[in-house]
Amino acid sequence: MPGRRWQVPQDLLIGASGTRRLLVWGAILGPGFLTRNPYASFGMLVLLAASAGSLPVTVMVAAVIGAAHGGGRAVALLRDSAAPPLDPFALLLRSLRWRAFDGIALLAVAGAAIVTVAYWLG
Repeated sequence: MPGRRWQVPQDLLIGASGTRRLLVWGAILGPGFLTRNPYASFGMLVLLAASAGSLPVTVMVAAVIGAAHGGGRAVALLRDSAAPPLDPFALLLRSLRWRAFDGIALLAVAGAAIVTVAYWLG
């Protein structure tokens, strides 16, 4: 549920241009380093990075997934802030739909990881 503890520190955004907001949200806040991230699939980065094999590939995979996740959250924020005010319940419903999709994707990845580990051990 929405609440104050998920809010962005206003000092970072007061009077900021759209570009600065995109950078703040995408690079710092989007992945959930300074705010709470309600999407569990960001944790899949650990599985992807662990399966990369070498350090340079791991860093590249982490950078791509982190940029995609943070960028997606930043674009969604800019989309919602540029539109006329929406019904708060419509925003909550949209968030719940994305969380359900996120949970299904996370279950699929967990299932694939379990099958892979079982294959390696068997």
